[in-house]
Amino acid sequence: MGLGWLILREWLTNRMGGALVAGAFFILHGIGSLKEPFYWFWDVSSPGQHMLWFLEILGLSISTIILILNRETGAHQKTADQLRESEQRLTTVIRNLPGMAYRSLADEQFTPVFVSEASEELTEIPATELLAIPDRLRSLIVRQERDVVLATMRTAVAEHTPFELVYQVVTPSGQIRWFLERGRPVEFKDGSQTYVEGFISDITELREAENETLRANSELSKKIKELELRSQEVEHLLQLNRDLQLCDDVEEISQVVSRSGTFLFPGSSGCMFLLQAGESSLRPVGIWNQPDFSELQLDRDSCWAIRRSGGVIERSGNVVSICPRMRSQKGPLEHVCIPMLAQGETLGVLHIQATRKHSLFQLRTPRAVETLATAMAEQTALCLSSQRLRAELAAQAIRDPLTGLYNRRFLFQSIERELAQADRYTRNLGILMIDVDQFKEVNDTFGHDTGDKLLFEVAELLQRAVRAGDIVCRYGGEEFVITLHGATGDECLAKAQEIRLALEAARFLGDSYPVTVSIGTAVYPENGQTPDIILTAADRALYEAKGSGRNCCKAAPVQQQAPKPLVSLNKLL
Repeated sequence: MGLGWLILREWLTNRMGGALVAGAFFILHGIGSLKEPFYWFWDVSSPGQHMLWFLEILGLSISTIILILNRETGAHQKTADQLRESEQRLTTVIRNLPGMAYRSLADEQFTPVFVSEASEELTEIPATELLAIPDRLRSLIVRQERDVVLATMRTAVAEHTPFELVYQVVTPSGQIRWFLERGRPVEFKDGSQTYVEGFISDITELREAENETLRANSELSKKIKELELRSQEVEHLLQLNRDLQLCDDVEEISQVVSRSGTFLFPGSSGCMFLLQAGESSLRPVGIWNQPDFSELQLDRDSCWAIRRSGGVIERSGNVVSICPRMRSQKGPLEHVCIPMLAQGETLGVLHIQATRKHSLFQLRTPRAVETLATAMAEQTALCLSSQRLRAELAAQAIRDPLTGLYNRRFLFQSIERELAQADRYTRNLGILMIDVDQFKEVNDTFGHDTGDKLLFEVAELLQRAVRAGDIVCRYGGEEFVITLHGATGDECLAKAQEIRLALEAARFLGDSYPVTVSIGTAVYPENGQTPDIILTAADRALYEAKGSGRNCCKAAPVQQQAPKPLVSLNKLL
């Protein structure tokens, strides 16, 4: 019964084997069914029948064993073929990988016991040499990184953790390469041996690309900072231009330049050296952060920036500065000097220097510093030129071009202010109106040029004859007006006599021509409360002096009712 089930199972699992067993069984069974002449063989009572059954069972058992052995042998062969195919695929994969696979002992030098064929392409060393010399592989690592690599691998083995390393190696040909190594410790199941298995790949190109990216990012960051700095510079220059346009005089311009210098050139010091009209020396104005000068005044001919008509840059390291004002006892400092030019005229020099703690070229190149300083100097020079032009126009509007004295316009503008101050402080204001006697004869006899020269010399004497706070004006033609602050009627008449005698004693036109004058005086408030009334009173006193034979002085009488103006001041204004 058990034999039948075995045969059935074998037939189900292996049809060919089952068919053979079934065939042998039915053949023997058929022979037994013939009875004759073999009936004796099947007779159970006879010894022959026992033998037949024994042979049948033995044959079946042998067949079954053979079938089972054949099946097991086939299975092992199939497994061996699959394993061989898998090994071939793994070998192909390892051979085609862009790097080197390895297995090494977990000893002090991690002696390799297997390296892939790609090791020679990676390290320029054959695999046989790497396996023959225990420390040959690790000796390629640069010295300063070798101990770190080995220490990291030992820690990974001790803690049974994977590791990842990036390091540099030097190949036998002298090439420097970057390697990426990933690995992990592997133990046998019984713990008898520990290996380190890993993979090393060449990441030199990747590393170079990363370094190039870092350099590009660094350059980009640098450019961004430069653009931000340039944007700030432009904003400061625009603000400088706006502030300069609001300045009315050199003092305000100096304050604006000083403030802008601290913003445009942080950590620096400097000033402007201005050249005054008719002078040869440069004086510093608009100083910020106390620059180190050996001389505060500088002669124009000794300034190298003016000589060159261009910027002068001196960097650190110069033993002696070419600029005389920079030859301090502490040694020359980095500095930039830019001439300030406008309309072809040199107005001064913009000077910027480093401090002992900060370099002038820390944030910018020397050329960038010069460019920025030039822009600042040009804007400042234009503003200075414009201010000087405005001052000249204002002077022309209130100055007499022939004598240089204040003109009639200025007299009318200032006399109201003078009267208001006199009224506020309860003091007098004296008026002298002067006329050169017989001036028409000078023009008719010597010509108008000689007459102009005579008026110029008379104006100089009048200017010297009064106090600094008094005002001398050319009223028109050969007439002059002097305002005397705080003078009474008697003091005005005395000053008039003094001037008349001084002019009479003087000789003009080369000590060859005497001059006499007639003078009329008036005083606020005795002779009037308004400018036109007082000037009218002084003018009437002058006419009285001229009518009395000239070369004399007359004071306006004090009247209860002020005289009617000859000419309205409002019409003249």
